[in-house]
Amino acid sequence: MALDVSGTNSLYWKTGINNAGLLTGSTQAKGILRGLAGAITKMDVFAGLAIGSALVFAKISKQAYNFSKEFETAMKEVQTISKAVQNDFKGISKEIIDMSKTVPDNAQKLTKALYQIVSAGYDGVEAMDILRTSTELATASVTDTFTAADALTYVMNAYGEAAGTAADISDKLFTIVRLGKVKMEELGPTISMVTGLAAQAGLGFNELAAMYAEAVKKIQPHIVSTGIRGILTAMLRVSKGTGEAADKARELGIEFDISALKSKGFKQILSEIIIATKGNEGALMELFPNVRGLIGLLAVMTDEGEAFNKTLNEIENSTGATDKAFATMMDTTENQLAILHNNLMAKLKPLGDSILGTMNDIAKGINIAMSGTTDELSKLARSYSELTDTLQRKQNRIDDLITTVEGLRSKTELTKEETTQLHAAEKALAVYYPIVGKVVEGVAGSYDVLTLAK
Repeated sequence: MALDVSGTNSLYWKTGINNAGLLTGSTQAKGILRGLAGAITKMDVFAGLAIGSALVFAKISKQAYNFSKEFETAMKEVQTISKAVQNDFKGISKEIIDMSKTVPDNAQKLTKALYQIVSAGYDGVEAMDILRTSTELATASVTDTFTAADALTYVMNAYGEAAGTAADISDKLFTIVRLGKVKMEELGPTISMVTGLAAQAGLGFNELAAMYAEAVKKIQPHIVSTGIRGILTAMLRVSKGTGEAADKARELGIEFDISALKSKGFKQILSEIIIATKGNEGALMELFPNVRGLIGLLAVMTDEGEAFNKTLNEIENSTGATDKAFATMMDTTENQLAILHNNLMAKLKPLGDSILGTMNDIAKGINIAMSGTTDELSKLARSYSELTDTLQRKQNRIDDLITTVEGLRSKTELTKEETTQLHAAEKALAVYYPIVGKVVEGVAGSYDVLTLAK
């Protein structure tokens, strides 16, 4: 039986090969390779999976893969500076995953905060304890763990054990947020501007916290820190025993220097200043020639210091403040849903790790293949060029055969010689088309394999 060469049942239609498309030459191969390179850089591993019933699994797999990839990267960053993580990468990774199952911030956010804690000089068990305290403070004060850890470690590094444990400091920081007009995102960066100087000058953290909480009700956070620095700077100058402020302090009969701050505390000094000056701005300006210090002082000495004393009492009795607020915020639907998501991702992590390992191996293999004399893409380029050149050389022969077959098939009656000629042409085409089909299949197959491998 003769082969059909036209219509929907023809050899041309069944193979799906457009004869005209075979004249692309070796430039087509180069174009394919450029497309390959562009596709590889996009790194969309799951592009081909979202089909039919595989859609849900593909999405879950992609989420698990992304989670594992991001978490691994975050942990590797910590590993560069943490001896504890270097010694027990898997163990500490598991601790963070377990912690994420009980708090709103996900494992990646917790790991970013851990990096901040380690960079502040803490590691191992101590760092993990600070991380737990930080994430509870973050939940209580409606911020993220990184921000809370940043504020905590600034105070810890400035005051050491004098400010109390991480939990004690957390309670005091939360109380500042509760009493003052300030968010944790503003508190951390601004209080860190003064903690170092305050600790060196002998201003206790309780008093610093009370000064900040009281002043921030009236002036902006960054001005509060500048004002407190101004107060401490004025006292440092008076400590030298010379200058207008020192003369005024002697005239008023008050001890207004760093020694007095360390022995009496700011509360007592503030009381003495209020009594001696009777709130007279002229006298206060002589004690605080720098207007910044005066602004800071005026912000905390309202109601003859009573507001400051009340705030200080709140700070000194703030134990458990974070825990109470944490419990309240944990009961919100938003945080419960966040924890649910963290638990689901923890369950999916083994799947993500498995895909991540596979992708790592494939990426390494491709990187090796693309390097030096083993560049497989270069080999593929040469193969495409050779194949397209071969097809071009055979193009005229294929065209002649198609013309012959179509011409003979259009006749209503063939001679014996024409019948023989038709069969010979059809057989020749039957040989050529599978070859052409395999070439195209090979090109497409190579592309698909590398696209999937990316």
